[in-house]
Amino acid sequence: MALTIANEIIGQEATTVATYCYLYEPLRVQITESVSTAKKISILLEVLDTSNTSTVVDTVVDYAVYDINPGQPLSIDLMKLAQQYHDANVYNFSNLNEIIYGSTSWQSVVSKYIYVFKIQSDETSTPTIIKKLPIIGGRTFSNFKAKVGSDTILSEDIYTPSTGTYASDVYWNGYSHLRTTLDDLSSGTDFSPTTQKIEFGTNLIFNDTLTDTSKYTLYSGTITGGQSDPIGGSNAYVISDSSQAVSLISNSILSQDPDGKMVTYSIWIKGEGEFGLFVQGIQSSDNYLSITQDSATSNWKKYTYTFKKPSDASDVGIQIFKYPDGEDLFVYQPILKVAVDRKADGGKLVWKSRHGGWMSWGFKLKKESQAKKYEGNIQVGMFESTLPTNGSPYIPVNYTGISTSYSINLKELGLTTDELSIVQSIIASPAVYYMRDQGEELELMRLTSANAPLDNKANGGDFTVSLSSISTTMQKTR
Repeated sequence: MALTIANEIIGQEATTVATYCYLYEPLRVQITESVSTAKKISILLEVLDTSNTSTVVDTVVDYAVYDINPGQPLSIDLMKLAQQYHDANVYNFSNLNEIIYGSTSWQSVVSKYIYVFKIQSDETSTPTIIKKLPIIGGRTFSNFKAKVGSDTILSEDIYTPSTGTYASDVYWNGYSHLRTTLDDLSSGTDFSPTTQKIEFGTNLIFNDTLTDTSKYTLYSGTITGGQSDPIGGSNAYVISDSSQAVSLISNSILSQDPDGKMVTYSIWIKGEGEFGLFVQGIQSSDNYLSITQDSATSNWKKYTYTFKKPSDASDVGIQIFKYPDGEDLFVYQPILKVAVDRKADGGKLVWKSRHGGWMSWGFKLKKESQAKKYEGNIQVGMFESTLPTNGSPYIPVNYTGISTSYSINLKELGLTTDELSIVQSIIASPAVYYMRDQGEELELMRLTSANAPLDNKANGGDFTVSLSSISTTMQKTR
C-alpha cells in the first residue's frame, strides 16, 4: 500500500523539506494510489508559524477529501488549497518604517504560515508530507520559473551582477528605498524575510552613538543613551537640560571630501518645543546650513536638509541645540550623504510587487485636484416662510452636507527602457501607497491609471500615474 506523488510541472518542488513557491501560481501534483480498492484521498492540513516553525498554529483534519476512480491518478493544485486558508489582511501600513520594522510586516511578503499537506488514502494511512512556504504574489507567464529559492528577486527590478546594483537604485532627495530578501530554509526555525531600508548616495556618516567622543563633543547639559527609537529599539539619545540650551558639535566627520557637491543631512528628532541645526566648516567657520528654529513634534519625525559644500578645504561639523524650554530633545540616526540631483518634488510611490516584495519610484511633477459631492436634495413640493409671521417664502432645503476627496497625477520624465519595464509593474499591484514627503508617512490610494510606454524602437520615455484617494472628508450643514 503506497501513495505516489509526482509534480505535474517539471522543476517544481513538493517534498517533506520546506521549500518556496508562489501563492497565486499553480502547484499541481498528481497522486496515485497503488491499491486498486482505494476510493478516497484525504489531505490533513497543518500550519506552522513561519517565524517559529516549532509552533503548530492549526491542524485541520480532512481539509480536502476527494473521491477517486480505481487505478486512476488524482490531480490537485495545492496552492488553491493554501489560498482558501490564507489571511490576506496584510497591507495595513501608514509609515514606511511599519513595512520595514513592524513585527508582522514580513507577512506582506511571505505567508505567515508554512503549509504542511499530509496526504493519505482510505487504504494508505501513513501520510506523504509536503511542506511549502508561499510567497504572496504570482508572476506572469513569461517570468515563470518552476523552482523558487531564497535567491529569488522579489520584485520586477533588473539586477546587474557586474555592478551589484539594481536599476531602481536611484537616490531621490533623501527618500528611502526598500529591498527584501528571503531567508534560507535549510536550517533554523525563523523563516521570516528581511526588509532593509536603503538610502542612496555616497555614505559619509552613519553614527547613532552620539556620545562617541572621537566624533562628538557635548558643550553643555547631559546626553543619555538607551532611549526608545522610531523602530522599537533602544538606540536613540536624549539631550536634557532645563535651564539652558544644549549644544552637540562634532569634529571632522567626513570619510571623503564632498567639496563642490550637494549633501543631504537627515536625522530623526522627537520632543516638545524648538531646536536649531547648523552644518559648519570647522576651519572656515562658515555655516553651510543654518536652521535657526524648527519645531519638534511629540512623535518621531525624520528631518532632511540639503546643502552645498563649498570648495573651501574645510572639514564639516554638525551642531544641534535645543532651546531652553525645559523639554527634552530626542535624536536618532544622523546620516550625511552626497546627494545625487534627482528630485522627487511630487512625492514618491511605494507599491507591492506581484513578485512578492516592494517597489518604489519618485516623481518630479505632480498635479492635485479636489472633487466634491453634495449630500441631500432640495424639496420643491411646497413653500415655507422664513419667519412665523410676515416672513419671505423659501424652498425648504434638505441639503445636509458635502463630502470631498482628491486625485493626484504624477509624472516622471526621461526614464530608460529598463526603468520603464520596472515601473509598469504598478499596474498589477494590489496595494499602492503615496509618500508625500520625506517624513515617510504613507497613504493607501486607488490606482486609476498608469502609462509606461515601452517601444522597442525608442530608448525609454515618460512615466505617468493617476491616483484617487480612498478616504473622504465629510462636512455637515445641519
